[in-house]
Amino acid sequence: MFSFKKVHLFVWLIVGIFPFPVLSFDIPSKVYGILEEHPAVQKLKLQSNAALLESSAKNGLPDPELMVGINNFPLTKPSFDDYLPTNKSIGIKQMFPSLAGREARAETIRMRSSLIDLKSSYIVHQLFGKYLKAHAEKVASDERRVVLKEQRYLLDRFEKSLNALAEVSDAKAFERLAALDVQRADLELREILLDEIAASALTQMKAIDEDLVIQNKLDGANKLDGANKLRVPLEPYSFWTELLSKVSREIASADVIVKSSAYKPDFGVSLTYQQREKGTSFRGDDWISLKALIRIPFWATRTHDNRLAAAKAKENAARLGVSLSRRDSEEQWNILNVKRESALNTIARLLKKADVLAQSLKANRNNYESGLGDIASFHTIEMKQLQIKDQIIQYKLKADKTTISLHMLIRGRV
Repeated sequence: MFSFKKVHLFVWLIVGIFPFPVLSFDIPSKVYGILEEHPAVQKLKLQSNAALLESSAKNGLPDPELMVGINNFPLTKPSFDDYLPTNKSIGIKQMFPSLAGREARAETIRMRSSLIDLKSSYIVHQLFGKYLKAHAEKVASDERRVVLKEQRYLLDRFEKSLNALAEVSDAKAFERLAALDVQRADLELREILLDEIAASALTQMKAIDEDLVIQNKLDGANKLDGANKLRVPLEPYSFWTELLSKVSREIASADVIVKSSAYKPDFGVSLTYQQREKGTSFRGDDWISLKALIRIPFWATRTHDNRLAAAKAKENAARLGVSLSRRDSEEQWNILNVKRESALNTIARLLKKADVLAQSLKANRNNYESGLGDIASFHTIEMKQLQIKDQIIQYKLKADKTTISLHMLIRGRV
């Protein structure tokens, strides 16, 4: 329920006590957890798990190679026992790629998994912010509807008084009755607008998740106090875009290590068993062959140099991206903070105006009850009070939505 006392307290709290933005309404406590079941979030979680599994695979060795063959088999007189070099063989070969390269590739994929996890948290955070904005719209429309009801009550009461005056042929009463019709029409238009705002807010709240209708899951949910839960400090490196850029930079740095490892040789070993049949002029025999292999980066200038240069260029671009992201986020933060403070200052001015009207209303009520005042001036002041109430609700909504936008910029549960 709207009251000037609550608004006074709200403005005093956010301006005088809390250094960080707070909301004027309570937050449904279970929304955040429900949003973690959003299909977009679940998709990223599956991708993250897949990346972690892939990183484990990248750190392992390649599969060994099995070799089976016939060596030096004659074509003119096919036989296994007429030609001395003819033999059958079976062997196995195992390559051992550079350990540094394998670890760097695995680390790159693990960091990609971390980036996906961070994006998942970011999506939940943004969805929650959008939900809260729609929720704020709904709360404000409900409060404005109460003010509208009070204005209707004042018009009905004033109309009864004017009808009584019209019966005694008061000319001003007829003019004022005609003006009341215009005011009623304005109230009807406002009611239609409020219906549209409320319907739009509910649609947005439900559209946040196509499969999970949050409203149905919130029946009986506990409420959390907004002032207690929205005190999120702006710590260094806490901007979402900057955090995402930092992880991207680390991935680019790891990729430089991967490309650098290409200059290091890969090693391998092979073991072959060979068997020769007994011939007319030679005896059969078995023997084994053991070989060591090494891959030499002979064509490094044509392949690896360009790849390494490209990786370093991406790393430098990622470093610049971190500072640019922070600068952009700080600019958005400052702009939103100015808008929020402007809304709060406007509320403070409206509250002062409401105090002046309250004193004026008291004086007019005394005059009217003593027979010296005019009912029209008394009614006008009451209507102005309700107009100020409506304006305060609108600016309170603007402050709330700006506050939510501020918290959508930084990491931390709203």
